[in-house]
Amino acid sequence: MQLSTLFLAALSASAANAIHITIMTRQGGQGFGAFDFDHQGTWHEGGRVYEMGFASGCGRDTDIPNVADLCIDNANSRAHAIRPNGQKICFRKWADVPIGSCYQGLCFVSRWHEHPC
Repeated sequence: MQLSTLFLAALSASAANAIHITIMTRQGGQGFGAFDFDHQGTWHEGGRVYEMGFASGCGRDTDIPNVADLCIDNANSRAHAIRPNGQKICFRKWADVPIGSCYQGLCFVSRWHEHPC
């Protein structure tokens, strides 16, 4: 099966309350879960999930109420989220993930950490 072109991003808070994003591709075009990788190196399920139809652009998960829009600019290694209250949170790309790094049907593309706007 082909790798889906949809992109997923899990938004979560680290132990230091900084926000980081993991961008994933859906493998096989089937269902997905939200998995993230915290700073201690342990897997956990959860986080806000944004489904996007392209590598750069904006998306919102309509299944989760009151979430922020997430916009990604891969060309400039920047991203930002707009919360429902209008607050803007900015991110810089931290690392690209090696091709083939997959977990339960999700293949990881890149990691982003919170950065001053």
